[in-house]
Amino acid sequence: MDRLIREIGEQAERHPERRALVDEEEAVDYATLTARAARLSHTLTEAGVAPGDIIAVVLPNGLPLALVMLAAADAGAVVAPVAPGLAPEAMARAFAASDATHLVAGGRFLGELPDTVRACFPGITGAVLAAGGRATDAISLDTGLAARPQGAAFQGRGRDDVPFILTATSGSTGAPKPVVLSRATKVRRARAAIDLYAVTGADVTLAATPMYHSLAMRLVFLPLLAGATGIIAPRFTPAEFIRQVADHGVTFTIAVASQLTGVIRHLADTPEDVPRLASLRCVVGSSAPMEAGDKASFREKVPGDLHECYGTSELGVVSNLAVSRRPDKIASVGLPDTDVRVRILGADGGDVPRGETGEIICTSPMMFDGYYRQPETTRDSLWEGFFRTGDLGSLDDEGFLYCHGRCKDVIITGGINVHPGDVEAVLKAHPAVADCAAFARPDPVLGEVVAAAVVPVEPDTFHPRDLRRHCLDHLADFQQPRHYCVLSALPRTELGKVARHELPRVCGIPE
Repeated sequence: MDRLIREIGEQAERHPERRALVDEEEAVDYATLTARAARLSHTLTEAGVAPGDIIAVVLPNGLPLALVMLAAADAGAVVAPVAPGLAPEAMARAFAASDATHLVAGGRFLGELPDTVRACFPGITGAVLAAGGRATDAISLDTGLAARPQGAAFQGRGRDDVPFILTATSGSTGAPKPVVLSRATKVRRARAAIDLYAVTGADVTLAATPMYHSLAMRLVFLPLLAGATGIIAPRFTPAEFIRQVADHGVTFTIAVASQLTGVIRHLADTPEDVPRLASLRCVVGSSAPMEAGDKASFREKVPGDLHECYGTSELGVVSNLAVSRRPDKIASVGLPDTDVRVRILGADGGDVPRGETGEIICTSPMMFDGYYRQPETTRDSLWEGFFRTGDLGSLDDEGFLYCHGRCKDVIITGGINVHPGDVEAVLKAHPAVADCAAFARPDPVLGEVVAAAVVPVEPDTFHPRDLRRHCLDHLADFQQPRHYCVLSALPRTELGKVARHELPRVCGIPE
């Protein structure tokens, strides 16, 4: 039996009647959770899932997805979570990249399965089906979840050192790169967060990010390993986040930067909601650096400690900033963990001096096991045993890490590097700008020039000439946006990051 299932089972023995997981439909205690997960593990095995088999999982946030993850771990299977909201072509690519031989999905999804996706699983009519199987091979997920769990015991077919999750990530092109994470790595990452943020059985945690991503999956395992209670939100909006915290007395959460920024803006417009967040003792920003001003605003409005961590799906958490303890370092993402080594790599392959910018490269005991069946991509991602994050950053004299954007996002105009973050900081300082993103536009003379996608505060009265004057006063000549695109909203991923590779398309720029 692998460590994940063993330790959650031990918590169930200690606290059988304590609430384990809660979603919009129901709340289950530890005894019920482990019994249902064990029964579902047997259901998977009866459906033909063998240890090492890969299951594509297409489910929304909720208790069923958590049960499938635990059941698959016990059955020794590998899980490849897929975002339910993907376009058909992107979903087909995700299935193909993972080599999944089984599918677990909700009945509604199966009924609406596009032909391009159905081709990856011939004959799909049920919830669990081997690729190429007959319709009669299908087993209802609902039946498996609703089966009477009396007497069900975990099978213990999982092993710590083998792949458990193929978590979805992609490069700037959007091509799938499934990150291979073992059961041992997932437990180490959850345990590291438990220790870093002092999570105990008295805590109530909140997972409000999509569960197909490694962050939310960690927020499901983390409370179960600590003997705490985990709340699973079906979706995120600032109002929904505040409701979940108030209704359940949430004490701890890790959220993406854009979510916390949304909460700040909501509280500015609705200050009467501030007391509803009184139960929070610790909030962690993740997935993208928050602006220093947003961190300060969140700290002022929301009780409890604010932290910000930096990391990647491939590495887990690299660094952490306790904002309340080091407000003088609020622009940083904190100090690297004691077991993590961080270097700043220059273009010549050597380390750059302190304070200068280069690529952030890291090594960690919680590193991934490579990209699934992509050995060349895995090799290219490493430098002397360090993972190349693709992020630009610097270290100060005290070792605090600062993020300065993505390497591939750098705009090279006339041989001069322009960092989009520098341009965006100036644009965002203008009162007419609600949101913005700088990106490269091809140019026959300079190779690339700066373009800016802008979301104005007042679209009816906005004109780019106001920004041009502003940029002339605050940016160097080579940093000046040469083209402006006005949008109602920036294209973003489900984790709230700007989908930069989509900007030329949505702005109508030819390739």
